[in-house]
Amino acid sequence: MPGELTALRALRTTLDAPGFLAAVVLLTGALVLVVRALRRRRGRGGPLAATLLLLVAASVAVAGVAELTLFGPAGLGAGPRVELDPWVGARGWSGIAWRPVVDNVTLFVPLGAILAALWCRRSWLTVLAVAVATSVGVELFQWGFPTGRIANTADVIANGAGALLGIVLARTSGVCRR
Repeated sequence: MPGELTALRALRTTLDAPGFLAAVVLLTGALVLVVRALRRRRGRGGPLAATLLLLVAASVAVAGVAELTLFGPAGLGAGPRVELDPWVGARGWSGIAWRPVVDNVTLFVPLGAILAALWCRRSWLTVLAVAVATSVGVELFQWGFPTGRIANTADVIANGAGALLGIVLARTSGVCRR
């Protein structure tokens, strides 16, 4: 697993923010299409294989979220900081810091799509609420522990937008149709 997370960090560093978003959306779309194909296979193995694939993907998505959000470059030891105003939290030195905003959107696209594909019988609002609750949990961790990160409501909004994009991707692909 550490090798995959290192590869994720390298991809994120290599690509610009829109390129990283495009790569994640394409990979998530491919995953959703594979799951859809497996669920439509005749026989007993397809739906089970789809569920197992989604569970593995969910584990990787959660590990990626943890790796990229919980610990900052300073590591443990930096004091907790919080920014409750999303407009201020999204700003950099000279305007909106688009890279972190797009990164936060990108980070939750797979989680939203995977949860939507796993919980087909749930409302999209329920899936979105779980993804946003996960984001709030990350921000509470960043605020409560000295990680070198800033707990930020702008991140919750961007993560929620990413999860919504993932939910739309999964639901419009037909992954939940039997």
